[in-house]
Order: sequence, then C-alpha cells, then structure tokens
Amino acid sequence: MAFSILVNDIGRKEGLVSPQWFRHFFVNYSVMELHVPIQQVQRTVGLASSQTTEGYVSQYRLKKNDASLHWDERLFD
Repeated sequence: MAFSILVNDIGRKEGLVSPQWFRHFFVNYSVMELHVPIQQVQRTVGLASSQTTEGYVSQYRLKKNDASLHWDERLFD
C-alpha cells in the first residue's frame, strides 16, 4: 500500500492527523515495515533518547498484536 494512501486512509478513519501522531507513525512504519535501524530513525526524527524511540515501537507492537484491531467495524453496523 502506498504511503500516502495509508496515511489518508488512517486519517480518514481516525480524524485529523496531528504532528505527534505522524511522528509515531513515521517511527513505527520505518522500523516495523521498512526495517530501518531504530538508531537511524531516532536520529531522523530528532529524539534524544533511544528509550523514547523504543517506547513508540513497543506500543505499536502491542497494538498490532491486539486481536480486536483486526475486526471489521462494519460487522457492528
């Protein structure tokens, strides 16, 4: 899926995309989907602490493994 389509799709579902949301998305997408080294992503977004960057990725992993996120919301319409 193209990056812009993914951001537009998520933004449409969740509401406005804030700078903080985009930063989290950029970190997670870069590390988890593109396999960019976490230290390189950390430098790119200007995070001083590797713990912060690792925290973003850890939160994403927990959410990605949450079975409820894979349900189709149209089931409840």
